[in-house]
Amino acid sequence: MAERYTTREALIAEVLGELDDLLTRVERLPDTMTEAETRLVRSVHILEDAGDKYRLAITAFTEEAKVSLTEYLQHKAAQTLADAVEEHRVAIQHAVSVARRSETMQQEPQPSPCGHVTVVSHGSRRLSRLFAHSVTAVLASLVTAAVVLLNRH
Repeated sequence: MAERYTTREALIAEVLGELDDLLTRVERLPDTMTEAETRLVRSVHILEDAGDKYRLAITAFTEEAKVSLTEYLQHKAAQTLADAVEEHRVAIQHAVSVARRSETMQQEPQPSPCGHVTVVSHGSRRLSRLFAHSVTAVLASLVTAAVVLLNRH
């Protein structure tokens, strides 16, 4: 004779089956937690390595930028020095030409006892002194510009 199950027995059998599934899952929980911990540790190591690589890349980029900026500033300083030297040279040439013009204008022809016109040559000494002072000024400017350039770095 076939046994007949009551609703109550069927419910109890289903609850017991679900409890068995739940107990099985709880028993696997420590293994699952260990596996999750292992994956987390592996992820932490990967992130630490990535962080180190990022820091090294940023450091290398910063050093490269420093070198590039230093080269640019040195080039710019050299160009500024060259421009200053050129400006001094032009100013000195202008001063020499103005001095020559003023010397030639100040020289007046003076008649000699023989009737010939002679030119007083006091201007040539002044011109040579002016040239010597101009050269000294150029050298002083160059030395000053070099000292300023070297003190920037």
